[in-house]
Amino acid sequence: MAFKVVMMDEHKILARLFYLLIQADGKVDHRELAMGNTMLIHEKLDQSKFEAFMARMEDCPKHQLIKECINELKMLDTTKQIQYMAWMCLIANADGFMDAREWALIFQIYHKGLNLDKKAIMKRQLEIKTALGKTKANDQL
Repeated sequence: MAFKVVMMDEHKILARLFYLLIQADGKVDHRELAMGNTMLIHEKLDQSKFEAFMARMEDCPKHQLIKECINELKMLDTTKQIQYMAWMCLIANADGFMDAREWALIFQIYHKGLNLDKKAIMKRQLEIKTALGKTKANDQL
């Protein structure tokens, strides 16, 4: 019996999450975009490939994107799921606060869709912020 190995494209998953998030409150803030670019660099993703996936989502219904996103995230290990949700929280907070619609989307995915631990996401979010702070400090030297 042969098993099919499914390789998840991280560009596609993160692009879908990012697209849903920046569309959630109807406003795209430059600080959210900047944090999204930071995510691309930190996760070592190709920006043009990421943007190509984002462009394909414009005609897809939101409910379909959320469903596909949750299904793809379920194929990843819990550590990656937590990592990606931590990034979504960082991006949503990049403009100074998390809009209720952004929070509802994040909650729908991490809690209802993936049953992830909020404390684990918050811990990972802090770890990423700390790592980013160290990177910025090193860049200034």
